[in-house]
Amino acid sequence: MNSKYLGILLAALGATFFGISAAVSSLLFKHISVSPEWLVSVRMFFTGVILLTYLSIKRQPIFKIWTSKRDVLLLLFFAIFGVYISQSAFIFSVYFGNAAIGTILQALAPAIIVLVLVIFKRILPRGSEIIAIMISLMGVFLLITNGNLAQLVVPTKAVYWGLISTLGTVAYTLIPRGLLRRYSALPIVGWGMLIGGIFSNFQHPVWKMPAHFDLQSIGYVTVIVIIGTLMSYICYLMSLNYLSPAMVSMLGTFEPLTATVLAVVLLNVGFQFWQAIGTILALGAVIIINLPAQIRWRVWVAK
Repeated sequence: MNSKYLGILLAALGATFFGISAAVSSLLFKHISVSPEWLVSVRMFFTGVILLTYLSIKRQPIFKIWTSKRDVLLLLFFAIFGVYISQSAFIFSVYFGNAAIGTILQALAPAIIVLVLVIFKRILPRGSEIIAIMISLMGVFLLITNGNLAQLVVPTKAVYWGLISTLGTVAYTLIPRGLLRRYSALPIVGWGMLIGGIFSNFQHPVWKMPAHFDLQSIGYVTVIVIIGTLMSYICYLMSLNYLSPAMVSMLGTFEPLTATVLAVVLLNVGFQFWQAIGTILALGAVIIINLPAQIRWRVWVAK
């Protein structure tokens, strides 16, 4: 297979797997009474253990990062304020809302990153990025209000945790940039997951199993950990060997798209007219803001 097409396949699979994780998390919450905090502990802890074990078998230098005090501090910040916040808040958003709401709100992260770069780095956004931010904000507004300022059609807690998840995703993206220049990505993700999982376990230990935890529940959790978390990260990182980060980010649109489709098909989630329009706008904004600059330029000139 052509390396470019292999990269596209891997990036699309990574985003799709994460969207599947969101939908399966919703199915688990409907199946039994399980706290989102416990699911966060299980998801992060076991993903970190499995990934680091795999890297050890492959004789990767997973402990190299622990030789620098500065890098250890940066890793801890990444694990707590990036990985833990983004993962836990995302699960809470799915718990209080649904898979579609959680992933669409989290997809605001690229727009927030542009604003962060403007404020702290004084990097002026392109015209297309400004338009994409406006479209995404309008899309989210329609999604959570259905065009009615007087009320929210989405649970307030789902919106709150979805926005917190977005901020966590921004931190997850920006904090480890220095680490990624000095170390491989997989060990950083593995340690981030494990440290975040240990932090979460101090509050909600994985061994405190939910009541009525049966084989079907085990199946859901296995899919969430193996396919929805571990495989999604591996596919995402492998795709970077063949594609530019901008192209990989653009293909990340498959995540909210998959979650939305599965929410409608498997969870019977219905969207009112303006909510559907808002969803389309939000997804379109993600595509625009992640397009490589030269493609954006051609699109706007053609218009």
